[in-house]
Amino acid sequence: LEVQVRRDQWERTRHAILNQPLIKELTGSIDERRNNRKVAQILVVEDDLFSGTLVRNALKGEHSVNVVEDGRRAISEYVKQAPNMMFLDIGLPDVSGHDILQRILQIDPKAYIVMLSGQGDRDNVLKAVQAGAKGFVAKPFNKEKLLKYIQMCPSITANSKE
Repeated sequence: LEVQVRRDQWERTRHAILNQPLIKELTGSIDERRNNRKVAQILVVEDDLFSGTLVRNALKGEHSVNVVEDGRRAISEYVKQAPNMMFLDIGLPDVSGHDILQRILQIDPKAYIVMLSGQGDRDNVLKAVQAGAKGFVAKPFNKEKLLKYIQMCPSITANSKE
């Protein structure tokens, strides 16, 4: 019974996060805001403070990097910031990164999302890429791997050529 109660709570939380109200003016202008910025904006969704700090430190200086720790903030900050790209952890405390991936792609079909996870097994990688992720970085990761995906991001490369 206790397990079922926890499952029900998890499902209610998941539903509330994935269906949170969003500001239409912001969702409708994501592409424009993303394409009009001078410095690439990268959103990192990572609940592990150490990993989030590693990503921020690896990328600071060349890009604006913001880190959020959970799925609820991932969606709201994505809409507010209109980032050029997102590194998204799978194992978040409140909702799966796979669910966040699907929701962000509903909001912004042009989203450039790379999964970032210690769960780098074949099934997780395939599930993420089939759902629309542009890549998968397994933990532990290195700066070069992160930069490889940044260099492949269309809105970053397009803005850097101008």
